[in-house]
Amino acid sequence: MTTLLCTFLVGDLSPVVMCDVYVDEALFAANQVTATGTTRVVPAPGLPEGLHNWSANCTDAVGLRGSSAQASF
Repeated sequence: MTTLLCTFLVGDLSPVVMCDVYVDEALFAANQVTATGTTRVVPAPGLPEGLHNWSANCTDAVGLRGSSAQASF
């Protein structure tokens, strides 16, 4: 088993956004409150050894949504 640290930086005009983190295309952590301009770290413990991917989707105060590129590890 391994622990992934999903680390992402949020950039938006809204002061706070809500982010969902996906691991292996499944929702892993929902509604992660993230301040704009800060780096957010979401631990994903207990993953089996092997190839995995993760991404983050964030929504700002007016409902605009942005998605990260998918990263593999």
